[in-house]
Amino acid sequence: MKHLATISLLLVSLFASSLSSGDALDGCKKIELTDDLVIGYKYSPPFVMVANGDPVGISIKLWEEVADCLGIPEKKTSNENVYGYRWQWAKNIDELLNTVSDCEVDDTSLPNTKACGADIALAAISINADREQQYDFSHRYYEGSLGVLVPDQQGSQKYLLLLKRIFSSELLIIILGLFAFMLIVAFGYWYGERKKNNEFFREGFFKVIIWSILLVFQGKGDPYSLKTRFGQLFFLFLMFFGVTIVSSFTAIITSSLTLQGLEEEITELSDLKNKKIGVISNSGTLEVIDSEKYGLSPVFIENLKLVQGQFDNRNIHAFIHDRDILSYLVSKQLLMDVKLAPLSINPQDYGIAFPNGSNLIQPINEAILRVLESSEWRANLYENLEKDADI
Repeated sequence: MKHLATISLLLVSLFASSLSSGDALDGCKKIELTDDLVIGYKYSPPFVMVANGDPVGISIKLWEEVADCLGIPEKKTSNENVYGYRWQWAKNIDELLNTVSDCEVDDTSLPNTKACGADIALAAISINADREQQYDFSHRYYEGSLGVLVPDQQGSQKYLLLLKRIFSSELLIIILGLFAFMLIVAFGYWYGERKKNNEFFREGFFKVIIWSILLVFQGKGDPYSLKTRFGQLFFLFLMFFGVTIVSSFTAIITSSLTLQGLEEEITELSDLKNKKIGVISNSGTLEVIDSEKYGLSPVFIENLKLVQGQFDNRNIHAFIHDRDILSYLVSKQLLMDVKLAPLSINPQDYGIAFPNGSNLIQPINEAILRVLESSEWRANLYENLEKDADI
């Protein structure tokens, strides 16, 4: 009975949740258009993608929910005798935002902006001060940040990095220090024990070096085989403390040379100083990260489809773009032999862009708030990002 009650409670909760979600979307005020809406969009996975010729993704799903809430149908053909929305592709962010600029305003119609390439721009469009001066934006519907993509070292590249690590100043000093300490111990015993006519130490310095290696690194040997009191006491010291000291140094060396530690760590922008950094042309990334301050050398790339070639040809050392987009491209293997660095830069909000003075903003903002409160929206995020993102 207890299990039955629990199941019943869960079913009631799910039913109530679905009702509240549906009520939220049903509460929108329908609008009547006096002309068709043109929705501009560009490739920004997982926010905007194309499947079977139709736009899909997080931002597209958001607009479809908003349009459904406001009672705006999609127009597949221009012959339909009803006003609705239709899609218009843009190849990059410049072309997309240009479609919603330099519009004429006519307050007698809905939408009231005329002579525009598009009435609305959809992608992963970050809201910043410069863009606010040129366009109007909706409420934010997603909070993201910039991420850094770096090469994922493979095969011979890892061994080259291994050699680089070995001959780096700190690691080389540790190795040379251990070697020098071993030689000093060997020479000290060889010199002191020979004076006491210890036959073993008269058989050659090479054998003494081997004996010293076993003593220093493993604590092996017999103190009673020594004839000097200082030599015996120092032998006991090495047996108790020498192995511990050497083990500490060995741990440092090992951690530096493990395959996981062979990657060049990028934990802050200053780690990219004097590196060639790829950015999408006119994306605003350089203004956000202040490339001059950190000594970055920007390489401008027209669109995301060209990023792989830039890495393959070693034209760039890293690529900075929206972190969620980069994560999606790597997880879906749309970008190969690269990985995300453990660095997030400049939290930023994504919104829908409108021409200045658009009278679509208020009804669409109200609809966006209702969509964000719905369970379908969280399901949309989980499906596209494979995580339950917080909004």
